Amino acid sequence: MRRWCIGEILRWTQGYLDERLGVDARLDAEVLLAHVLRRDRVYLYTHYEQPLDATEAAAYGQLVRRRAKHEPVAYLLGEREFYGLSLEISPDVLIPRPETEHLVDAVLQWCRGQAQLRAPEILELGTGSGAVAVALASALPQASVGATDLSHAALAVARRNLERHGVQQRCQLLQGDLAAALPAPRQFDVVVANLPYVPEGAPLPPTVRAFE
Repeated sequence: MRRWCIGEILRWTQGYLDERLGVDARLDAEVLLAHVLRRDRVYLYTHYEQPLDATEAAAYGQLVRRRAKHEPVAYLLGEREFYGLSLEISPDVLIPRPETEHLVDAVLQWCRGQAQLRAPEILELGTGSGAVAVALASALPQASVGATDLSHAALAVARRNLERHGVQQRCQLLQGDLAAALPAPRQFDVVVANLPYVPEGAPLPPTVRAFE
C-alpha cells in the first residue's frame, strides 16, 4: 500500500476539495491534517517529506470525505476559536462567527465605561455553545453571567465550555425560551443576544443549509 507523505497528501486533498467545494480549500486541507497529526500548521510545512502511517491516513481520509460533502470544519474538529478562546463545538450548536466578537467588544466597552459598575450582572439569551457568555465572563472577572437556551443539548455544550475556561462558578445556565427561562423577574445590567436571524427560505451556502 502506498504511503503518502505530508506534502503529497496536502496537494492531492486541496485539488479534491477545490473541485467539490468550489473554493480554495488549502486551509481546510491543512487544518484537518494538523488536527489528525496533533500538530500545528507550521509543522506541516517543515515536515513535507514525513510519511503518514495507515491510521493517520485513514483518519484524514474520513475527515476529507466528510468535508467534501460540505460538513463544516468546526464540526469535524469539534472545536472553534472565539475571542481567543478554544471552544467545544458540536452539531447541537451553531458555529460562533467572527462577527459576533464585535458584540462582545460592545458589551465590554460599555461595562468598562461605567465607573460605578464593579460587578456587572449580564444575561445572555440563546447562548448556544456559550461562546459569548464564556468570553464575557473571562474578560470581566467580577461579572456574573446568566445564560439561557431552549436546547438541553446546547446547554450541555455551553456547560463544558464554561468549565473548560474556569468560569462556571460565575455563570448560571437556565433552560427555557429566552427570558422565560428565568425562575423569577430580575434586573440585569446588560442583556445580550445573538439569535439566529436568517429568514426561512433564504439562499444559504450548502455548509450552512445542510448542517446548521
